Amino acid sequence: RLVHFLGPGDEEWASVKAKETQKHAFEHVKKELLEDGIVSEAFDKAGERRVLGSQRTPDWKTRVAEMAARRNFLQVRRADAVYVVGWRLERGKDQFTGRNDVPPFETPVLDVGGGTGWACQWYVDRFADGGDDPAQCRLFFFDDAGPPWARKDPNTEGKWNRWNLTRKTWEPLQGNPPAPFGLYAGIGATRLSDRAEKAIRGLYPEALPVCSPRIEEISKAIASLRGRIETALNLRGSDRQDSNGLQDINITGDSELHQKLWTIRTSILEAHRQRGQNGEALKSPVGPNRAIEGFAVKFEEQVRQIEQLQSYAQELQDTTTQQQQVIAAHAERVVEYEAREQQYQVQVEQLQIELRTALA
Repeated sequence: RLVHFLGPGDEEWASVKAKETQKHAFEHVKKELLEDGIVSEAFDKAGERRVLGSQRTPDWKTRVAEMAARRNFLQVRRADAVYVVGWRLERGKDQFTGRNDVPPFETPVLDVGGGTGWACQWYVDRFADGGDDPAQCRLFFFDDAGPPWARKDPNTEGKWNRWNLTRKTWEPLQGNPPAPFGLYAGIGATRLSDRAEKAIRGLYPEALPVCSPRIEEISKAIASLRGRIETALNLRGSDRQDSNGLQDINITGDSELHQKLWTIRTSILEAHRQRGQNGEALKSPVGPNRAIEGFAVKFEEQVRQIEQLQSYAQELQDTTTQQQQVIAAHAERVVEYEAREQQYQVQVEQLQIELRTALA
């Protein structure tokens, strides 16, 4: 089940695609809940670790509210794992913009920039000061190093990393982190590079592949040549006009010309079969009659088009077979995930009851 937490006024900033395809997953959160004691306490606690020294001005809470939404706390409060795509603060830069100079010790240890950094902090704080079991902390971060002022660390940039609670540092992973399952949160920057998008897709190896441009090209070729196939396979039918505006000759009838044309058709097909792989040009077995020669040329062109289409069709069939194998594997995983979803739905309902009880 997918859930997007939206605070007051957030929906207007949602993308058009999200509104068209995922509006059913919008969960609107009221202001009263976002300013509740539990959220405010977590906000202040995170502030102690992120707003340091000279940055802790009387208006720091207002400044944070402009960059980090409290609704993000709800995303990570009970998540079993958090997957993040974002950028890192350069040491000696402020946590509000990542561009202003500050003493090095004022840069947060958990150095993810922007509002995403606050969501990471709220998640990590769950495991501090006698909270949840630190061994269960599963914070994964893909360092996209987006803006020019972001930290460019070759050890983490362009890679998935995991937060080490004990050492308080990012540890690069060899490849992708464990695939998401259960109750997890996906957060990050509003703009993704191509490599970040690829990294996200890599988390879901069982997902259906995106239709490649090559498949689209083949599909268009099939659509454009379908009429010509029908013409070639129904030469004894009524007159038709192909996509080039050429009028096929109607060979229905018993006249001498009709019989000659039918003989030519058979001869051309036989010549194609005998030509094999020697690459010889096909010699049309026609006489001086220009009308018959014209028909032979057109028919030969149609045969070449059919051969090309058959090649396209075989390539598409191979691709389709591969996709069907992926779909079959995907279907098996769907059954597994549905069972897990039922289990986690029960947990979510229990947590909702706990939350209402705590707010009462």
